[in-house]
Amino acid sequence: MIHTNSYYGGFNYGLSAFGLIAVENNFAKVCSALWYDALDNIITRKNYLLESCLSKVILISSRLLSQVDKNKNVLYCSLFRHRYNNIIEAVDIKVDHESPIPLHIQVEELLRKLIELPEFKNGAFLPKEVELSKLLGVSRNTIRQAGNKLEYEGLISRKKGVGTKVSSKSIVTNLGEWHSFTQEMNSKGIPFKNLRIEIEWVSISKHISNFLNVEEGTKVLKLSRLKGFEEPFVYFESYFQPRIGLTGKEDFSRPLYEILEKDYFSIPAVSREKIKAGLAGDFASVLNVKPKDPILIRERFVSDPGDRPLEYNIGYYRNDLFTYSIEIRR
Repeated sequence: MIHTNSYYGGFNYGLSAFGLIAVENNFAKVCSALWYDALDNIITRKNYLLESCLSKVILISSRLLSQVDKNKNVLYCSLFRHRYNNIIEAVDIKVDHESPIPLHIQVEELLRKLIELPEFKNGAFLPKEVELSKLLGVSRNTIRQAGNKLEYEGLISRKKGVGTKVSSKSIVTNLGEWHSFTQEMNSKGIPFKNLRIEIEWVSISKHISNFLNVEEGTKVLKLSRLKGFEEPFVYFESYFQPRIGLTGKEDFSRPLYEILEKDYFSIPAVSREKIKAGLAGDFASVLNVKPKDPILIRERFVSDPGDRPLEYNIGYYRNDLFTYSIEIRR
């Protein structure tokens, strides 16, 4: 038998649904009729029927709340279109769910068009992930994955709790030709040797997983290499996309990109780099310098011709033995 307080709990639950729908979807009359009919049944029937009546009340709640979700989505899309009307007129904001092109690639191309609009170039916040996901009918993870690519290219900047903006313009140099470190040194006739090579499977951080498009904590192959003459001058750490198929048994004394291209048909075609100065810190003993000595830190994001990630690489260079130069022609 259901006690009185249980009955009131069910009724209050129902009224919550009624209020939500009445306010957001203008269903007041429909809701009133349903609820007062259910209430009349509960009050006039005998106690042994209360449980059955209350079940009907809760069933009504569930159905109405389901309708709320559908209508809230329609309302959300309407509000988005009203707020960004001028943007929608300039860019066709939609994706093709029947296309063989992955959704995150389509969303990425859409974002590239959005950030070229004057409104966003001038500092306006881009639409939120939840807004785009509802409008396009895709998951927030798909929106986030597309945004990760633009963030790593330095095109957008994100701030948690604030929003996403187009990044301020910075100098981007397109190097017409690039090689693995081994190929680069060989082409210059600079002798060097591998002082240390280490291979292990490790769980990766969010920073690396975002670029490689895998879940945070996924185990991937990590290749660590210390290179130099009689003393070290650069220490590399490389993390590879599992799709490549590396096993860890490869002969990594060979040029890395030769291995990827000839053995695994994964062609490194695009390299995006970030270069900054830092202190040797934890890498001081590896590089045979002092912890507070300055070093050059170079991040490299390597992708194939389809712009799919292949390798995340970070190098720590001794500044007394290495100079990074770029030739720019006008």
